[in-house]
Order: sequence, then structure tokens, then C-alpha cells
Amino acid sequence: MINIISYEELLASIPVEFVLTDAEKNRLKEKYDAEVEQLRKWIPKDLSEDSEQVEVHFGKFEEAQTQLIAFGWVKDRRIPWNSAGWNWFGQNTSQDVYGFGLAFDKKSHGFSRNH
Repeated sequence: MINIISYEELLASIPVEFVLTDAEKNRLKEKYDAEVEQLRKWIPKDLSEDSEQVEVHFGKFEEAQTQLIAFGWVKDRRIPWNSAGWNWFGQNTSQDVYGFGLAFDKKSHGFSRNH
């Protein structure tokens, strides 16, 4: 199952009070394209993209104190779920084969990819 939002949807998920310049939008587009490429690269080769055994996700920006963060991941559902696999954001990553957070700093308007 693949759920990758479009660049336009990602851009629209940034609250209106943060007006981005064209250069900032271009930087976001570059980072978006790089993450979409990585998501597709990490889909297990022995599974089709429409398989129920694979979950690919790239979500909208969410509030996170001084940042906005858009999370993404590739999960292989064949990997056993483990109750010890929780991260700082309350996400269970035990089935993840790839994961990232695309962060937007509210003050500097900088974007960073965190893996």
C-alpha cells in the first residue's frame, strides 16, 4: 500500500503564517523529490508496490514545537512487530526498513532531512 502525498499537498500543509520564498519552495521540492526516491528504493524487491505486506507513507507536516515535521517510512509487514520498537514520537518502528522526518524550522525557514 503506497500513500505518498504530492509536493503540492506537502507545501499546502505548511500553515499560512509561514510565507515561503521561491528559493525556499525549491529547497523543499528538492528534499521532497529525494525522499520520494528513497521511499521507492526501499520497497522490498520481492514485493509488488500494491502488496498488503508493504506500507509506504509520506505524510503532511505536523506541529512539533519549533518545527513542523513530515514523517515517512517503508514498512515490511513480514517483519514481526515488536513492542520494544517505539521511538521518541510514539511510532513503532519495528517493521521499518526505511524512515525519515522532513523538518521545517519555523524561525529560519530551513528544511532538513533526518534519518
